[in-house]
Parts: sequence; structure tokens; C-alpha cells
Amino acid sequence: MLLEPEPPTPNLRWILENSETDDWIFPDLFDYIHMRAMGPCFSDIRTVLRKSYDYLSPGGWIEFHDGSWVEATSADGTYTGSALEKFFSNIREGGRRTGRDLAKAKHMRDYLVAAGYVDVTEHVYCIPLSGWPADPRLRKIGFFC
Repeated sequence: MLLEPEPPTPNLRWILENSETDDWIFPDLFDYIHMRAMGPCFSDIRTVLRKSYDYLSPGGWIEFHDGSWVEATSADGTYTGSALEKFFSNIREGGRRTGRDLAKAKHMRDYLVAAGYVDVTEHVYCIPLSGWPADPRLRKIGFFC
């Protein structure tokens, strides 16, 4: 059963597999591997990082866009003791009980280095959850979040 539409170009193909538990048996090495919001999907992201490393061509690039989605703060302290703090605490606990570290993105740099990657660069951003910031740029980011 085809789960995805036919690829729009001849140099694209869809592959259905479990990156964590399945052996990687791709016929070619990758020049670029991109993952977005994937950290919590895996029991152990380090397994996927090692497999990714083995399947990157020399000079290849891996890129993550992920976050510690359950770790919030506030610039003015209003988060402390709030319902939102309790909500995220309960989500973290639920993740822990099911074997998922929902804040593992904060360890990603160390995981990449341990897997053998070099020239690892990390950019950490504070992302507002609504359109309340006074700064127009942050307000726009919060609006889209």
C-alpha cells in the first residue's frame, strides 16, 4: 500500500522505516539529513544519531530543529506557580513514565559530539508562546507559535 503520493521529481523517493529500531540499508550515503521535532519520538535519539553518522557522505551535514517543548520560563516570574507550569510538569512526568525525555534537545550537542560529529554548532532561542512580547520580532514569532 502506497502511503505517500508519487514523488514529484525523479531524484526523490519515499522510504518508510523505523530509524531507531530498523537497520539502515540505504543504497547510498546522504549529503544532508534533516530532523525537526523528532527528539521525543525516539526512546534513544543517540541510536539514530550514530546511524545517521554512518550514512552521511564525507562532508555531509545533519541538522536538527528541536526544542525542550516542556520547559517554559517567563521574564517576569509569572510562570512560577502557574497552571502552565503545572501542565508542563505533568507532561514531563508522563513522558518520563513512558520512557521519553521530552527535554532531551538540551543534550543534543553532547549526543552529536559523542556520535563522532565535528564542528557542531548549537543555536538556542527563547520562543514566546503568544503575541504578547513588546519586541515586534518576538511578537511575530509568538503569534505564529
